[in-house]
Amino acid sequence: MANLMKHILYLIAIVIVAAYAAAQDDPFNTSVDLNTSIVNNDTRENTNATVIISPIQVTDFTLASFSPREVNMGDVQLNIQVQNTGTTELRNVIAFVAAKDFSTYDITPIDLLRPGEKSYVLVSGNFKRSGPLTLTIRINDKTFLQNIVVLDPNAEENAQKLKDIGEQEAKRRQLLDEVSASFTELQSNYTMLEKDLQAKKEGKYNVAEVNLADLKTFLRNTQSSLVIGDADQAKASYTLALSEYNDQKARLDAAQPIKRSIMNVLQDNALVISTIAGAIIAIFTLFEVIKSKKDALYKKIKEVKVDKDTKIVVKQKKSKKE
Repeated sequence: MANLMKHILYLIAIVIVAAYAAAQDDPFNTSVDLNTSIVNNDTRENTNATVIISPIQVTDFTLASFSPREVNMGDVQLNIQVQNTGTTELRNVIAFVAAKDFSTYDITPIDLLRPGEKSYVLVSGNFKRSGPLTLTIRINDKTFLQNIVVLDPNAEENAQKLKDIGEQEAKRRQLLDEVSASFTELQSNYTMLEKDLQAKKEGKYNVAEVNLADLKTFLRNTQSSLVIGDADQAKASYTLALSEYNDQKARLDAAQPIKRSIMNVLQDNALVISTIAGAIIAIFTLFEVIKSKKDALYKKIKEVKVDKDTKIVVKQKKSKKE
């Protein structure tokens, strides 16, 4: 009985230690936001107050690129790349283009542009005369100027220029096809990388160094450039995406299982341990109750007085045996 009591006390002590560790390490009990919470030392000394300062929201953007720079007279598509340089999301970004003898008949806006992202507003229109032009591009409350050359395909002086443009167009198409094929493969690899990352998270691996945010952005930029036919930008974004993919994959492959201490194990199993301890204590308590009742019953039996007849019967039985 003494050994049983000793084991129970040991078990209770372990449960108390595990519960204390869980209370100390619980991330939900202590939370400090370093980005939004600033403590004023003077105020703290006097009133222990905390001043909460929300981060300033900035809405800003810039025109990142414009293409093409040379077009033929007639119908054209202008590709206007906008980058969100602020800290808030931009929605329904529209660009209006104005120039002499130019008319717009369709605009494809950017539905959503997150901070740091780039995307294209597509403006379809028609140039009615040739020559160098300055386009006035208005996006929300900002105005940008871009120069463009409109060529007359029927003019003899433009023959060589148009030939050069044709050759450049063929190279552009070839580059787009190459980037598109490579991009499709990279997208597939990225999907597998996401699955591997999730599997290692569930397997308790240390993947703190793995971050796919930049890779997602580069992939999105590549896809956007492919859609509007900007071969050079698509190639640049794809190169960044491939480099980032290789870097993140190497980090994921090098991730090691998280080493867990005895205290971590006790903390994770505190509920199970406390349940078992409670069951053992309940059994011990029941045993003590039964034992005490047994002792009380035995004591009562000893106190019962035996009548004379019973004594005589007992003596008679003894005499018979003799």
